[in-house]
Amino acid sequence: ISFLIFTTSFLLYASTDKTITTVAQTSKILPNDIILTTTTLNTYKNGIEVLHAYYSYPQLPDTFKQSIPINLFYTQQLFKDYKIIQELRNNALENEIPPNLSYAYDHTFEVTLLTDHFLSILENDYQYAGGAQPDTSSKAHTFSLQTGRELTLESLFIKPRADIEKQIKAYIIEEIKKHPDDYYPDAAFTISNMSLESFRFFLSKEGITVFFNPFEISPYARGIVKFPLKFTIKNF
Repeated sequence: ISFLIFTTSFLLYASTDKTITTVAQTSKILPNDIILTTTTLNTYKNGIEVLHAYYSYPQLPDTFKQSIPINLFYTQQLFKDYKIIQELRNNALENEIPPNLSYAYDHTFEVTLLTDHFLSILENDYQYAGGAQPDTSSKAHTFSLQTGRELTLESLFIKPRADIEKQIKAYIIEEIKKHPDDYYPDAAFTISNMSLESFRFFLSKEGITVFFNPFEISPYARGIVKFPLKFTIKNF
């Protein structure tokens, strides 16, 4: 069960051209004392909101043997968020934005698995900077809590790499063929030409899930497409 542990006071930044940015930060503790810090940023121009940003990052306590490299990894990810938001903010202030519509950036985290051996985190991104629809995507990172290193899909299996790749592709293509109208006509062909390294995945209690972002094998309306794999994992 997660609960709020503290909220910072709002910080206000104002300039002579009638722009104001408010920043609030909250932190909550997750299971195993992992701290998730979230920042909410809103920028207003002439009293109208032109940017809303919501971004978070996890930090492991010292009780995790490999907390330092994992925390460093996510701190570096945080700096990337800062750069994206700064660029969005500048564009939002420079461009004419229609009423009741603001630029947006959301970057959220979900711990999908935490065991003695693995930490797997799914990240969801939402970005709108004008246009017909926002950009949505997900990515995931799975770490060994014994070494602190990020794990590849291949490293989770005992079988040879070629066998793993063949089985994963065959399973996903079989699932696509069950509901062909949900996917692009060339979805199976796309899967067959992917390398094992190009498959995005995360771990959960159910095992491995491979996933695809909008427009990769299916239309935007389908959102993130997930394929739970029923394969045995090392140390799981």
